[in-house]
Amino acid sequence: MPSAPNEAELSPSIRAGVDFLVRSQLPSGQFPVERTRRNRPGWPEEEDHSPFATAYVLHALAAIPHPAVAAMTARGVEYFLREMDGHGLWRYWNKGSVQSGRKAHPFIPADLDDMACISAILRQNSIPFPD
Repeated sequence: MPSAPNEAELSPSIRAGVDFLVRSQLPSGQFPVERTRRNRPGWPEEEDHSPFATAYVLHALAAIPHPAVAAMTARGVEYFLREMDGHGLWRYWNKGSVQSGRKAHPFIPADLDDMACISAILRQNSIPFPD
């Protein structure tokens, strides 16, 4: 089995992708995601404040030997821990998300996909969290 590349062996496109993510990660640790509510030209895109996408970004970054990855992961982990409810529960929208003019977080149940993906990232980084 071939060994993983080191930073010097990364392709220019991987380096450019990491640089893009460094610039894109929000101070909260979240990676921004946009969505549109309608599948029609002209409808504006909106921010979608969800920890779900951040879990996927961090999962993909885990295999990349770049010094910025550790810093992005640390900020993402802090974000996940702040967003955790009770004993290891996460919801699709984060605590600050507003949908239709009201905070969405209290109105949605804990989400199994988010819990599984975020728990895997925490475990991968040796971060303790409730069972």
